[in-house]
Amino acid sequence: MFMAKYSYTSFIWKFGNTTFRQSSLPLKLELGCRALQNVRLKHPTTEWNSLYSNFMDEMNAFDIINFGGTLPDKDSRAISSFIQQLGLCNDERYLSSVGEKVLELSKTHKVQKNELNISEFGYLYFLQLLKKSYTFKKKYTINPFIATLVTLIKNDGISEEEFKFFVMTTIDNTKILEISKTIKKYRESSNQQQFIYDYIINLLFSMDNYKKMYQDFVINNSVIDTEIRYLGVNTNGPNFEIPIEKLYFLLRNCNDGISKPTFQQITDILTTLSSGKKSGWKKLLFGESAKRSKQQEFFKELLVKLSKISKKEFREWFLYNWHFIKTEITLKDYFDLNKRVLSATELFSFSKDVNLTLFSKAYFQDKIDNLLDCTTKSSSVSIYDYTPLSELFDGVLVTETSLIYKKLSQLLKTKVNKDNINSILNEINNRNFKKVINTKFSKDRVIQILDDIKTQYSTNKSKKIKKYQNKIQSAVSKDANTPTIFEYITAIAWYYISEKEIQPLNSMNLTLDADFLPKTHATGGQSDLIFEYRNYQNLPDHDFILEVTLNKDTNQRRAEMEPVSRHLGEYKIKHQGRQVFCAFLAHKLDKNTVIHFRQQKITPYYYQDKWAEDNMIIPLVIDNVIYALRNNKTYSNLYQLFQEAYISKIPLKEWWEVEIGNKLS
Repeated sequence: MFMAKYSYTSFIWKFGNTTFRQSSLPLKLELGCRALQNVRLKHPTTEWNSLYSNFMDEMNAFDIINFGGTLPDKDSRAISSFIQQLGLCNDERYLSSVGEKVLELSKTHKVQKNELNISEFGYLYFLQLLKKSYTFKKKYTINPFIATLVTLIKNDGISEEEFKFFVMTTIDNTKILEISKTIKKYRESSNQQQFIYDYIINLLFSMDNYKKMYQDFVINNSVIDTEIRYLGVNTNGPNFEIPIEKLYFLLRNCNDGISKPTFQQITDILTTLSSGKKSGWKKLLFGESAKRSKQQEFFKELLVKLSKISKKEFREWFLYNWHFIKTEITLKDYFDLNKRVLSATELFSFSKDVNLTLFSKAYFQDKIDNLLDCTTKSSSVSIYDYTPLSELFDGVLVTETSLIYKKLSQLLKTKVNKDNINSILNEINNRNFKKVINTKFSKDRVIQILDDIKTQYSTNKSKKIKKYQNKIQSAVSKDANTPTIFEYITAIAWYYISEKEIQPLNSMNLTLDADFLPKTHATGGQSDLIFEYRNYQNLPDHDFILEVTLNKDTNQRRAEMEPVSRHLGEYKIKHQGRQVFCAFLAHKLDKNTVIHFRQQKITPYYYQDKWAEDNMIIPLVIDNVIYALRNNKTYSNLYQLFQEAYISKIPLKEWWEVEIGNKLS
């Protein structure tokens, strides 16, 4: 009996496994490194395969909702393998020098500038991806990061479709330049959908396993009915392809002239498929209309077509579409993963299409040849060693600063030099950030997100917490946790409260991606938000510090009372002569925290042989900010309210409710 079993051959590069398509990726990589460090401190000599549960225990000890699942062994392997693949730990899960660098950067430290004008975390992941190569079939090697850089430079950006179907399916460094040729043909094509279909089918069926499959199934018709499912080369096993097998039999009966399947029969099978498969097959069989009548009409016409083609043509049609749909789903899943990893470098924008940031475009524009040369060296460089760019690949990718300024001058059509570079980039970034706000974060949207944050942190029900966490991340960024998003959205809220007359980007101590969406929380030891008001309406020039937290009750007192007072005190001492005051924003205020901050009025702060006195800290809750937004309370209104509250003689116990709570609700 013929056994139609075929092995799967990988033809798509990806930075890890889809199990780790995690939100808040940079943060979770940091926590993963910290968990591995803790495990290895406790079990320095134990084999890794005996420590799966220990690792998940450490991961679940962090305040990360549903990081792991219910299968400790599987989850541990998936999470730690991803960390290992990025070079942050070795095979036995001891931290590499790169992993140690991640933990070092997570501590309070003086921020260092780098060649790419990105954060230190972005720079670290940029260096790692430069070194990351993959080998296919033991004969092809690809450096995906370099392939992406070269293609973006050659084409001045590409679409997501072009990235998925043409870049991610290139597995040979010698074929990198051909990607751009393919993209050119695709863009010139009169039927781009058909072009993608033909490209993927030609790619798949040029491989030996698919050639054999085609020969057996289409040409020889030697695959028996009980083994049709094996044609799906499902890595989870052939039984996962049984629904597709059933589809085949129903449609074959139509081709054979035996019987026509009903619309309901097909629909019943499709409901058993995963969402991706269901969508692909539904589009193939029912067309793209959402109307059931149109779908039925399309299906009827399709059956007529299938009844008129030969048996060989039918088998080819079914096999080709089966694997195109599978490939389309796989590429979509891996694109999501690859996008998250590439975004970690802060060099790429995914807001519309896929492109390089302005600075990185200027940096790499003339380096295609150098980048291609580096592909041959990348597989021989240790991914476990932290190596700065000046030492990597003999420093061939290091660029003179003057050349970057020259390129930026060409791109911006204005003179750029060392004296004005920071102000020019700051102006451009603020302008682009305001576009993001106008497009993505209307005042009503900001109010809704703030309300959702309050709801998430006001409940103890895990399902409700998860529901609102997902809702908040979907509205803002999958790569940031809720506390980070809270800080980010608060800055935008204050932009509206200040009648759009401030630069919200300059106020934040957050790491943002290239699309100006949040990635990580503020570095410890620094204030969350600092707004500098200069020539603002009729108010005196001053600095306003806004500290935000989602800590509750006892945690709020322990974690916030000292740091907030310290941040204000040190800032005042470092900026002698400025008027400075502070607000403290939480979803709910602990009464002892309120009293502590009120007492700072009479409690001086000592730092570097100097005293900060008359320290003004105004506690707020999210509802106060929402009230201000809904009722068009401007910053001038709040400034006056805060000043009056500060000089108020109301007793401590009633002070906040009378002076703040009742007036902003």
